[in-house]
Amino acid sequence: MASAPAGPPSSAGGGTTGGASSASKKTNAATAAFHNLPVDSDDTDDDDENGGAAGAAAAEQQQAPPAGSISEDKRTKTLFYVRRTAAQMLKDRGYVVQQSNLEMGIEDFKKEFGERPDRSDLMMVGSMVDDPMQQISVHFLDPDTKSEKIGVEKIKAVVDQVKEFTPNSKNAILILPCGLTPFANQGISEANSGHQYRLELFMEKELIFNITHHQSVPTHQLLSELEKRQLLERYKVKSSQLPRIQAKDPVARYMGLRIGDVVRIVRASETAGRYVTYRMTV
Repeated sequence: MASAPAGPPSSAGGGTTGGASSASKKTNAATAAFHNLPVDSDDTDDDDENGGAAGAAAAEQQQAPPAGSISEDKRTKTLFYVRRTAAQMLKDRGYVVQQSNLEMGIEDFKKEFGERPDRSDLMMVGSMVDDPMQQISVHFLDPDTKSEKIGVEKIKAVVDQVKEFTPNSKNAILILPCGLTPFANQGISEANSGHQYRLELFMEKELIFNITHHQSVPTHQLLSELEKRQLLERYKVKSSQLPRIQAKDPVARYMGLRIGDVVRIVRASETAGRYVTYRMTV
């Protein structure tokens, strides 16, 4: 393990650790309910958890600008930066990623995907370094033409792709240019509630810049279960006594942290060189 803090981790009692249920009946019921969701209506006034309003990328998708226009070039650059950050995110989570996806420049991106890339062509799949059977796929979704939101049919199509490309783990990252319709939002919730799938949502605007590359963000490293046990034994504490990091924290989402995960945080220190702390995800 990397160097530990000078003293035991500070206490912040009261944390709880979540666990995923594996009951097959619940899983099958959630999956069946998801696939039986009705098709979205034209009524899209309801808010959703992702912010709702369609962004500039969605507007461009509905009314494509002429070739060579500034807005088209902006859309292409946005997708380039977002896809590169997504590749970096997979690598930082411990997945094997094609080097070309990490090193590709904007001109190479245009050569491979075109001057106006189709989001469906930007999909990526990564395999865990220490367990190749554990895979994850990254999907870029287009909004529905009428609603300018992501509809339930698009989500169902992604679930089918997840079954095909990552059948063993069924983990996926969905990158959205705009919000979800109410039925699509319901579908995501039901797919995740059965614990058969883990569908993570990111807005494109969240991934234009890699937040972990900002100088003020310390290094975060997910501990293995063995490292977690060794840490707790070393300081004779319970995981609930560790300081906490919220699962919705931007860096926690970037790292794909689950409730109960423990992360090592390494900060630069003017006196000690570096300062190491540990936090449990809640």
